[in-house]
Amino acid sequence: MQESRRSPQNLALAAEIEYKEAQLKSARRRNAGLLRR
Repeated sequence: MQESRRSPQNLALAAEIEYKEAQLKSARRRNAGLLRR
């Protein structure tokens, strides 16, 4: 199990998910800022 978890494919997938989550968070922050005005 650990070997497959360290595979490049899984690492790329994890990085993609992290990136998308960060995008969602920044988008929410931007929307919140627009609503506050």
